[in-house]
Amino acid sequence: MKRIILIILSVMLILSALYYAGKRFFPFNRFFGALVIPENILLSGSYSNSGTTNSLLCNFEIDDHGKIPKGFYKGLAHSGQFSAKAFGKNTYSLAIEQTAGQMGIDRMKSIAVSAWIFVFPSDHIPDGVLVLSVTNAYGISKVWHGVYMKGQDVPIGKWFRMSGLFDLSDVKLQPGYKVHIYFWNRSRTDILVDDYYIVLGGQKERRGESPLADMTKNPVFN
Repeated sequence: MKRIILIILSVMLILSALYYAGKRFFPFNRFFGALVIPENILLSGSYSNSGTTNSLLCNFEIDDHGKIPKGFYKGLAHSGQFSAKAFGKNTYSLAIEQTAGQMGIDRMKSIAVSAWIFVFPSDHIPDGVLVLSVTNAYGISKVWHGVYMKGQDVPIGKWFRMSGLFDLSDVKLQPGYKVHIYFWNRSRTDILVDDYYIVLGGQKERRGESPLADMTKNPVFN
Protein backbone atom coordinates (compact mmCIF):
# COMPACT_ATOMS: atom_id res chain seq x y z
CA MET A 1 0.00 0.00 0.00
CA LYS A 2 2.79 2.41 0.93
CA ARG A 3 4.52 1.63 -2.34
CA ILE A 4 1.36 2.51 -4.32
CA ILE A 5 1.04 5.80 -2.42
CA LEU A 6 4.69 6.64 -3.13
CA ILE A 7 4.19 5.89 -6.84
CA ILE A 8 1.10 8.10 -6.97
CA LEU A 9 2.92 10.94 -5.17
CA SER A 10 5.89 10.59 -7.54
CA VAL A 11 3.62 10.76 -10.59
CA MET A 12 1.86 13.82 -9.17
CA LEU A 13 5.20 15.56 -8.58
CA ILE A 14 6.37 14.78 -12.11
CA LEU A 15 3.10 16.05 -13.62
CA SER A 16 3.32 19.22 -11.52
CA ALA A 17 6.89 19.82 -12.67
CA LEU A 18 5.89 19.32 -16.30
CA TYR A 19 2.93 21.68 -15.88
CA TYR A 20 5.00 24.54 -14.46
CA ALA A 21 7.81 23.94 -16.95
CA GLY A 22 5.22 24.05 -19.72
CA LYS A 23 3.86 27.36 -18.47
CA ARG A 24 7.40 28.74 -18.39
CA PHE A 25 8.66 27.55 -21.77
CA PHE A 26 5.44 26.87 -23.71
CA PRO A 27 3.04 29.68 -22.83
CA PHE A 28 0.02 28.13 -24.55
CA ASN A 29 -2.25 30.31 -22.44
CA ARG A 30 -0.75 33.29 -24.24
CA PHE A 31 -0.91 32.00 -27.79
CA PHE A 32 -3.47 29.26 -28.14
CA GLY A 33 -6.12 29.27 -30.79
CA ALA A 34 -4.92 32.40 -32.58
CA LEU A 35 -5.19 32.07 -36.34
CA VAL A 36 -2.46 33.41 -38.58
CA ILE A 37 -3.67 35.97 -41.13
CA PRO A 38 -4.09 34.14 -44.47
CA GLU A 39 -2.12 36.48 -46.71
CA ASN A 40 -3.37 34.78 -49.89
CA ILE A 41 -6.95 36.04 -49.42
CA LEU A 42 -6.06 39.64 -48.55
CA LEU A 43 -6.55 42.25 -51.24
CA SER A 44 -3.49 43.68 -52.94
CA GLY A 45 -2.11 46.52 -50.85
CA SER A 46 -3.81 45.45 -47.64
CA TYR A 47 -0.71 43.64 -46.42
CA SER A 48 2.72 45.13 -46.98
CA ASN A 49 5.70 42.88 -46.37
CA SER A 50 8.65 44.20 -44.40
CA GLY A 51 11.16 42.42 -46.63
CA THR A 52 12.11 45.58 -48.49
CA THR A 53 11.12 48.22 -45.92
CA ASN A 54 11.29 48.80 -42.18
CA SER A 55 7.53 48.59 -41.72
CA LEU A 56 4.69 46.12 -41.89
CA LEU A 57 1.01 47.01 -42.28
CA CYS A 58 -2.16 44.91 -42.32
CA ASN A 59 -5.70 46.32 -42.61
CA PHE A 60 -7.61 43.01 -43.06
CA GLU A 61 -9.27 43.94 -46.35
CA ILE A 62 -10.43 40.90 -48.33
CA ASP A 63 -12.58 40.18 -51.38
CA ASP A 64 -16.14 41.17 -50.53
CA HIS A 65 -17.70 38.07 -52.12
CA GLY A 66 -18.66 34.74 -50.64
CA LYS A 67 -18.34 33.51 -47.09
CA ILE A 68 -16.38 35.69 -44.63
CA PRO A 69 -13.33 33.73 -43.39
CA LYS A 70 -12.99 32.86 -39.72
CA GLY A 71 -11.61 35.67 -37.59
CA PHE A 72 -12.75 38.51 -39.87
CA TYR A 73 -15.56 40.98 -39.10
CA LYS A 74 -17.45 42.95 -41.73
CA GLY A 75 -19.18 46.30 -41.40
CA LEU A 76 -17.15 47.97 -38.67
CA ALA A 77 -13.52 48.85 -39.24
CA HIS A 78 -11.06 51.64 -38.61
CA SER A 79 -10.28 51.64 -42.33
CA GLY A 80 -12.13 49.86 -45.12
CA GLN A 81 -14.88 47.31 -44.41
CA PHE A 82 -13.14 44.53 -42.50
CA SER A 83 -11.44 44.14 -39.13
CA ALA A 84 -10.37 41.20 -36.94
CA LYS A 85 -12.51 40.04 -34.06
CA ALA A 86 -11.71 38.78 -30.57
CA PHE A 87 -15.11 38.04 -29.08
CA GLY A 88 -15.28 36.72 -25.52
CA LYS A 89 -12.85 35.85 -22.76
CA ASN A 90 -9.48 34.37 -23.73
CA THR A 91 -10.01 34.79 -27.44
CA TYR A 92 -7.40 35.97 -29.91
CA SER A 93 -7.46 38.15 -32.98
CA LEU A 94 -5.92 37.06 -36.23
CA ALA A 95 -2.15 37.14 -35.89
CA ILE A 96 0.60 38.48 -38.11
CA GLU A 97 3.29 35.85 -38.53
CA GLN A 98 6.71 36.36 -40.05
CA THR A 99 10.11 34.84 -39.50
CA ALA A 100 12.98 36.89 -38.17
CA GLY A 101 14.69 36.21 -41.48
CA GLN A 102 11.80 37.78 -43.41
CA MET A 103 11.80 40.84 -41.16
CA GLY A 104 15.58 41.21 -41.16
CA ILE A 105 17.41 40.37 -37.95
CA ASP A 106 19.66 43.42 -38.23
CA ARG A 107 16.54 45.62 -38.07
CA MET A 108 14.99 43.95 -35.04
CA LYS A 109 16.91 45.58 -32.20
CA SER A 110 13.60 47.19 -31.31
CA ILE A 111 10.09 46.87 -32.69
CA ALA A 112 7.27 49.40 -32.45
CA VAL A 113 3.78 47.89 -32.64
CA SER A 114 0.41 49.62 -32.88
CA ALA A 115 -3.18 48.60 -33.60
CA TRP A 116 -6.60 50.23 -33.59
CA ILE A 117 -9.04 48.80 -31.06
CA PHE A 118 -12.83 48.96 -30.77
CA VAL A 119 -14.56 47.78 -27.58
CA PHE A 120 -18.29 47.06 -27.80
CA PRO A 121 -20.49 48.30 -24.94
CA SER A 122 -20.79 45.68 -22.22
CA ASP A 123 -21.42 45.20 -18.51
CA HIS A 124 -17.92 43.75 -18.21
CA ILE A 125 -14.66 45.63 -17.70
CA PRO A 126 -12.43 45.50 -20.82
CA ASP A 127 -9.17 43.64 -20.40
CA GLY A 128 -6.78 42.86 -23.23
CA VAL A 129 -3.18 42.72 -24.38
CA LEU A 130 -1.52 43.70 -27.66
CA VAL A 131 1.16 41.02 -27.92
CA LEU A 132 4.53 40.61 -29.59
CA SER A 133 5.91 37.09 -29.23
CA VAL A 134 8.89 35.23 -30.67
CA THR A 135 9.30 31.45 -30.70
CA ASN A 136 12.11 29.24 -31.92
CA ALA A 137 11.87 26.38 -34.41
CA TYR A 138 10.54 24.07 -31.67
CA GLY A 139 7.81 26.46 -30.58
CA ILE A 140 9.61 27.42 -27.37
CA SER A 141 8.95 31.00 -26.28
CA LYS A 142 11.99 33.26 -26.57
CA VAL A 143 10.21 36.63 -26.21
CA TRP A 144 6.79 37.66 -24.94
CA HIS A 145 5.95 41.36 -24.61
CA GLY A 146 2.54 42.90 -24.11
CA VAL A 147 0.84 46.28 -24.02
CA TYR A 148 -1.99 46.08 -21.52
CA MET A 149 -5.48 47.59 -21.73
CA LYS A 150 -7.74 47.31 -18.70
CA GLY A 151 -10.15 49.35 -16.63
CA GLN A 152 -13.12 51.66 -16.75
CA ASP A 153 -11.14 54.40 -18.52
CA VAL A 154 -10.88 52.34 -21.71
CA PRO A 155 -12.86 54.08 -24.50
CA ILE A 156 -16.09 52.27 -25.36
CA GLY A 157 -17.84 52.35 -28.71
CA LYS A 158 -15.11 54.18 -30.62
CA TRP A 159 -11.78 53.37 -32.22
CA PHE A 160 -8.58 54.13 -30.32
CA ARG A 161 -4.95 53.23 -30.91
CA MET A 162 -2.74 51.11 -28.68
CA SER A 163 1.01 51.25 -29.18
CA GLY A 164 4.17 49.88 -27.65
CA LEU A 165 7.91 49.93 -28.22
CA PHE A 166 9.76 46.70 -27.41
CA ASP A 167 13.52 46.32 -26.93
CA LEU A 168 14.91 43.10 -28.45
CA SER A 169 18.57 44.13 -28.40
CA ASP A 170 19.50 41.43 -25.87
CA VAL A 171 17.73 38.61 -27.76
CA LYS A 172 19.84 36.32 -29.95
CA LEU A 173 17.50 35.88 -32.89
CA GLN A 174 17.80 33.21 -35.55
CA PRO A 175 16.38 33.48 -39.11
CA GLY A 176 13.86 30.71 -38.47
CA TYR A 177 12.39 32.22 -35.31
CA LYS A 178 8.71 33.08 -35.74
CA VAL A 179 7.39 36.52 -34.78
CA HIS A 180 3.69 36.90 -33.95
CA ILE A 181 1.69 40.07 -33.36
CA TYR A 182 -1.88 39.63 -32.14
CA PHE A 183 -4.46 40.85 -29.64
CA TRP A 184 -5.47 38.73 -26.62
CA ASN A 185 -8.92 39.47 -25.22
CA ARG A 186 -8.95 38.53 -21.53
CA SER A 187 -12.46 39.83 -20.76
CA ARG A 188 -16.06 38.92 -21.60
CA THR A 189 -16.38 41.96 -23.84
CA ASP A 190 -16.37 41.78 -27.65
CA ILE A 191 -13.38 43.55 -29.22
CA LEU A 192 -12.35 44.39 -32.79
CA VAL A 193 -8.80 45.02 -33.99
CA ASP A 194 -7.72 46.80 -37.17
CA ASP A 195 -4.71 48.33 -38.93
CA TYR A 196 -1.75 46.56 -37.40
CA TYR A 197 1.35 48.68 -37.95
CA ILE A 198 4.84 47.44 -37.11
CA VAL A 199 8.03 49.45 -37.46
CA LEU A 200 11.38 47.70 -37.20
CA GLY A 201 14.04 49.61 -35.35
CA GLY A 202 11.38 51.64 -33.51
CA GLN A 203 9.04 54.33 -34.70
CA LYS A 204 10.23 57.90 -34.94
CA GLU A 205 7.92 60.55 -33.63
CA ARG A 206 6.27 62.69 -36.28
CA ARG A 207 5.18 66.20 -35.56
CA GLY A 208 1.44 66.57 -35.03
CA GLU A 209 0.77 62.85 -34.57
CA SER A 210 -0.01 61.03 -31.35
CA PRO A 211 -1.95 57.84 -30.55
CA LEU A 212 -5.36 58.04 -28.92
CA ALA A 213 -4.13 55.44 -26.46
CA ASP A 214 -0.37 55.63 -26.06
CA MET A 215 0.69 52.63 -24.00
CA THR A 216 4.45 52.93 -24.44
CA LYS A 217 4.82 54.15 -20.85
CA ASN A 218 1.55 54.33 -18.93
CA PRO A 219 -2.00 53.72 -20.17
CA VAL A 220 -3.38 57.18 -20.91
CA PHE A 221 -6.57 57.63 -22.92
CA ASN A 222 -7.52 60.84 -24.70
